Amino acid sequence: MPYIVDYHLVQFQYFDSNEAVPKGSDYAAIWKGLARFGKRKVSGCFWRLNEAKFAKARRIHLGDAKSIEALISADDAPLFGGGCETRKDAIIPNRDSDFHVSMLSELRSKAGPALPSFQMAVSHDWLSTIEEAVLIEILRDNYHELDRCSPRYGFVELAVGPETYAGLAYSPVISANAPLSRLVDEAIWARGISLGLDRVRSIYWGNYLGPRLLEKLGGKASFLNDYEKQTLLTDGTHNGVVWDFPNGAFVSLTNFPRDLAPGNACLVAERNLLWLRDRLCDGGVL
Repeated sequence: MPYIVDYHLVQFQYFDSNEAVPKGSDYAAIWKGLARFGKRKVSGCFWRLNEAKFAKARRIHLGDAKSIEALISADDAPLFGGGCETRKDAIIPNRDSDFHVSMLSELRSKAGPALPSFQMAVSHDWLSTIEEAVLIEILRDNYHELDRCSPRYGFVELAVGPETYAGLAYSPVISANAPLSRLVDEAIWARGISLGLDRVRSIYWGNYLGPRLLEKLGGKASFLNDYEKQTLLTDGTHNGVVWDFPNGAFVSLTNFPRDLAPGNACLVAERNLLWLRDRLCDGGVL
């Protein structure tokens, strides 16, 4: 039987320019942390800006320090590239890949300008091999490194393959086979970038807000304090993650990503979703 991915967890982060992406050592820290997905191999390579033509993909161990640290320069210049893994029996390779991680430089697509980005997509099959707490730890550690360069905006989504094509729907290399709604979404997002607008794409399980967005929402301290109160349940626990980083902040609709995996009821996130909708709309960023 051909292999079809049930769904992907996608972590996506946008940066303002090629000069405002993570340093090489920061990306190396993210890469090394991915070893927590287990002893796996991927096809991958890394390069410095304008040196992509010299990079050749090869089989490397996911998270292996040697595959990236040798490229870190004396001035700690940014590194691009990454790795991916797709089973040979995948019915549509770019839709049914098990894993993908990359740092992409600024590009231009038919829809318009595309910001530099970090993206990671993990299949349901791979997610099922690690504990939820480990996944949360990986996501938080990624944001810890990404936040150092004060990113513009990011999110964590769970969606079936035909919806996002393992995250490609949020990049300039979006598949022409993606649903019309995703093509429209990308076109509107690219148009907003070309006009210099500071906005979010939508509301997802996880939402990273950079400094400029937080300023429009009343400031980071006020926003996080209000959202933390919103997530408080009658038993004294919280339904939602709140991470305060030096530059930006991250909030989620529930405690764990798989709460909102495709097929699961979304009622557990409804109160937080509606609160975020109102706050983001009132701030003019949604």
